Amino acid sequence: MPTGTEHPLVSVIIPCYNGELFVADTIDSVLNQTYPHWELILVNDGSSDRSAEILERYSSPKILTIHQENQGLAASRNTGFRHSNGTLISFLDADDLWEPQKLAVQVHALAKQPKIGAVACEVTFIDGQGEALQGPQWDKLQGTDFTRNLILRNVIPGSASSLMVRKECCVATGLFDETLPSCEDLDYWFRLSCHTAMALL
Repeated sequence: MPTGTEHPLVSVIIPCYNGELFVADTIDSVLNQTYPHWELILVNDGSSDRSAEILERYSSPKILTIHQENQGLAASRNTGFRHSNGTLISFLDADDLWEPQKLAVQVHALAKQPKIGAVACEVTFIDGQGEALQGPQWDKLQGTDFTRNLILRNVIPGSASSLMVRKECCVATGLFDETLPSCEDLDYWFRLSCHTAMALL
């Protein structure tokens, strides 16, 4: 897979726990990206439904499927990160979808802003049939202090699925906190914002 500063490899990490209803569409939204330089890491977190069977259908040198006992969302993301080879990291939840140009737009944004370590994009909430429930969601920033904005409100839309992070910033921040039963993403954004500038596209 090509790597380099002009065409960096993006590691896409999808944690999956009992996601049989939507995970195939989620994976397909990665396969349909206009940006071609990615690897996909699928982490089956001890699913009891048909998720494992669905994940195994996707066979490609660009796709790695990992099966583990149920450990939770934070642990699944950490497992994927440990197996990542890219210089950029994108997390995608198993019931979310990406627009085809999502990776291309974010790779371009980070290339143009070398001092920015992470970028997030706007999201549209959809129902189980893929119909929009609301228009694009965008939280307004108050000033330029990203950490302060996170304290006031989680300004990163759509949780982890909207974010792309430079791997070096993930290494500086450390892993997701596996002891947290919820809000592990917000905790991570706080810690990440202490190590790098972040931006909303």
